[in-house]
Formats: sequence, structure tokens, C-alpha cells
Amino acid sequence: MKTIKILGTGCPNCKKTEAIVKAAVKQLNIDVEIEEVEDVQDIMAYNIMSTPAIVIDEKVIFKGHVPSSSEITKLLKEVCCNEADSSCCEPLETVDEPCCGGHPNTKSTGCC
Repeated sequence: MKTIKILGTGCPNCKKTEAIVKAAVKQLNIDVEIEEVEDVQDIMAYNIMSTPAIVIDEKVIFKGHVPSSSEITKLLKEVCCNEADSSCCEPLETVDEPCCGGHPNTKSTGCC
């Protein structure tokens, strides 16, 4: 499981970034752990001079301003999805077909 860290001191822009990341993760149905890093010493360990910043598996992928939803969605697809599990980035939707061996009349949400 990948870990996404939102680096910031708790300012409005950092909270906005966190909300955008959480929404993108939910939309893409990615199984990740999201952590907030607000301690200045911990943030400085990443060589970040301006926040908010986003770190995935200890690699800084974004820093300096609030990202747009489309920027985050694109970054998450590039970093979190791979050919071994390409279903992780399919948008959530309700389908009228069995999912993972479920009952034929059961509606399922998300990917299996």
C-alpha cells in the first residue's frame, strides 16, 4: 500500500490540498494511506521551502501551491497505478452486473 503525505502547517491552503487529494483518491478508488505532516522539523526533512507539498512513498511529487483537481488526478494515476493493477484508477460507478462472483442481481460500487 502506498503512503501519501500532505506536508503543511495546517494553513487553509494545506487543508485545501488535503481535501483535493482525498477527493482524487476516492474518485480513483486507490488504496492508499494518507498522513498529515504538520511538524515543521518533519517538513524540513523533505527539503521543502514552501507548503503545501505532497509526498508519495517518501518522494516529493508536488510543492509550493494548491494543486488543481486535474493535476492531482494526473499525478496519482502516474504514480499509483500500474499494469499489474490497472483497475485501481477506474472511476467509481454503480453497475448492474455481478462483481467478483457476486449475486447477478446485486449492484456493486467501485472496482473489484
